[in-house]
Amino acid sequence: MGVVSQREHRLWWIAAAWVVTIDSTLYVARPIAEFLRERDLLRLTVWAVITLLGVAVLAWTVRRRLGRLSLAVLAAGGAAFFYAVRSVSPPEVQLHFVEYGVLGGLFWGAWTERGARFAPLWATAATTACGWLDEAIQYLLPNRFYDLADVAINAVAGALAATVLSVLRWTRAREATPQPTTD
Repeated sequence: MGVVSQREHRLWWIAAAWVVTIDSTLYVARPIAEFLRERDLLRLTVWAVITLLGVAVLAWTVRRRLGRLSLAVLAAGGAAFFYAVRSVSPPEVQLHFVEYGVLGGLFWGAWTERGARFAPLWATAATTACGWLDEAIQYLLPNRFYDLADVAINAVAGALAATVLSVLRWTRAREATPQPTTD
């Protein structure tokens, strides 16, 4: 079965470009992180990136004019994301939540556009596979190392994004459906 829409096609290409971007920066990521760490800028840089992601989600929320239930889902998802990020260290590992959360969201969007059953599971599986590929490449690089914990963090980030987006989709559909009155 081929691509079902232009939107799905675009999402697959963006996801592929995102993976290539992540994997092509693996070698230079360590020296950049060390450069920032030596200047006490690494944590600030990581949180600036996370804040930019939050601002992007906020801008998307304002444009969509979400209902209360959808806003509650986004707030809960944001809190879970924040908790997950704060539960890992060092700061460069925290960026995995941004990298693979975005990737999980892109995969979820593509699978959902296709009409796939269990889109969150497919998105999580695809994100996990890409995270494993990332670690396999790192195993081959002289300045990096393979870490199974990173694979788990990548999978959690993708699963969190796909789950929040699925629940959000459900709440938006529920808010759009007229509710019967009990007069």
